[in-house]
Amino acid sequence: MQPYEHIVNHKLITDWFGYWPSFHDAEVLSMHLDRRSPVTEPGPSLLVHLHAFEPTSEVDDRGYFWLRKHVILTLEFDDVDEITLGGFNNQNVIAELDIDEAVSPEGQPSLNIAFRSSFGIGCDFRCKLARVKSVEPGRPSDGIYA
Repeated sequence: MQPYEHIVNHKLITDWFGYWPSFHDAEVLSMHLDRRSPVTEPGPSLLVHLHAFEPTSEVDDRGYFWLRKHVILTLEFDDVDEITLGGFNNQNVIAELDIDEAVSPEGQPSLNIAFRSSFGIGCDFRCKLARVKSVEPGRPSDGIYA
C-alpha cells in the first residue's frame, strides 16, 4: 500500500492527475490551524489550500514550462501533533509533499506529513487522519498565475 492510500478520498487527486503527484512547485495558499478537530475529537486540525498542477516538457514563448491540470486542493489533517511550521510568506512553493506511515507515542497508527519547502513555507507534523476535502479545477484568483 502506498502511503497516500491512507488519505481518505485520495482517489479525487489520482482521478484528476491520473497518478499521485509529488506536488513539486505546488503552492500552499493558506493553512488554518484549529484547536478542535471536526472528526477526531478532541485533537487539533489543520486545513490546507494548495495550488497544484502538472508540468509538461513544452515551453511557452517566454521560455517557461507549460503547466496543465491546474487545481486548488483542500486537504484536512485531524488530530495534528508535533507540528513545526516556518517561512510562511507571500509565496509558499513546496518541493514535495511527503507522507509516511508512523505510530503515535500511544501506539496508534498515524501519518508523518511534510510539506518540503522550496521557497517560503516548510511544515512537518504527525496526524491520525488525513483527507482530501475538495478538488476544484482552476488557478488561484489572486492574479499571480494569470
